[in-house]
Amino acid sequence: MPQDVKIIYLGACFVLLFACLPSDSDYEPSCTPDPTLITNEVTAITQTSAKLAGKIIAPTCNAAVIYQGFVYSKETLPTTDDTITKVNGENIDSVVNDLEPDSEYFVRSFLKTLLVYFTVMKSLLKQKKIPTLSIWIPMVLP
Repeated sequence: MPQDVKIIYLGACFVLLFACLPSDSDYEPSCTPDPTLITNEVTAITQTSAKLAGKIIAPTCNAAVIYQGFVYSKETLPTTDDTITKVNGENIDSVVNDLEPDSEYFVRSFLKTLLVYFTVMKSLLKQKKIPTLSIWIPMVLP
């Protein structure tokens, strides 16, 4: 085989080899390394309770979930050192009943693996007692 033909043949093989390799944009990981965490708005707020809800999709890359749920505190940016409500599953919710009246709380969902992941913090502003006003109107009977 002449030298020119060998070079053309090797060049064509080289082009075909790299044309068949996937590009970075074609790569889809077989697992998700980071969780997806969402904390919904707090609902059903009363003087001493509130309903917390959210969504937690755990990572699938060798990350065993130790526990997950909600953390809440009167201080901003609650952590797992504050009050914890553990909840299992993907769509999570929990009613907390130990809140102090007329207090502001902060809540976020979390997931603990070897690392601890948190969502953005939400504020839970407690409903204040509204004083009732009774008006007595005398009626004159005929």
